[in-house]
Amino acid sequence: MNSTHRTLVSGLIVAAMALLVLLPASPALAATADLSVTVVASDTPELNYAVAVHNGGPDPATAVVVVVTLPGGIIPISVTPDGPCAFNGAGTQVDCSLGSIANGTTATVTVVVHGITTGTKTGSAVASAAEADPNPGDNSHSDSVTLSAVGIAEMMVTLDDGPDPLNVGETLTYTAVVTNVQDDDGQDVVLSVVLPFNVTFTSARSDRGRCGHRGRLVTCKLGQFSPGTSSTATIKVVPTVSGYLHAVAGVASSTPDPSFANNSAAVRTWVNP
Repeated sequence: MNSTHRTLVSGLIVAAMALLVLLPASPALAATADLSVTVVASDTPELNYAVAVHNGGPDPATAVVVVVTLPGGIIPISVTPDGPCAFNGAGTQVDCSLGSIANGTTATVTVVVHGITTGTKTGSAVASAAEADPNPGDNSHSDSVTLSAVGIAEMMVTLDDGPDPLNVGETLTYTAVVTNVQDDDGQDVVLSVVLPFNVTFTSARSDRGRCGHRGRLVTCKLGQFSPGTSSTATIKVVPTVSGYLHAVAGVASSTPDPSFANNSAAVRTWVNP
């Protein structure tokens, strides 16, 4: 190869290298994850919505978010998984951060609520991920169930003391009254009273039977309450030191309660030396 040929070949090599530098790099293929959502509503034993989020691939779905919109006329009970999912402040929605869902696998969310009104109760869910979805039309779904009857009990407790003030060594009597304000029977109603420090327990009894006592806790199992009915428990103690004594009463039921604001009561009593 003479010098002319060498010069020509060198020039062609330089030109080819320059062309390679100028050509744009091939773009990386974007990850895709094909999410699909199904919702199944049922009312046994409570109104619940079972949400299934499936990833059809081809890539893992990351930063998966599921939003479950709840119907009106309900009160929240539970959501699973707890932690990644939580009710909003109004109890009208559940927000879930599920993290990653591998290709070909399914994540589930179960929302349990209690209906306080009858009628059609529709729950809907929508899912999204960080990856592009080739079929976004199946990323949401809804299902309904019709409630023909509901059960709810608004339980209330009050706590009084007497006499106030009193002297060390005299009997202090606490009177706790439990009432079912509305709307249905309250089942498995339990009254709990936390006694003050520095008292000697004497007795505890309700108009529905005896109450248990262990340490500072008095427990009365009151059974079923029809709407508008009440029960009274009387607890007697003897103060051993002077000063203020603080007692707290609470009521619980296995029937859903729409408001816990009146499920506890407290009283403060002055004891003279």
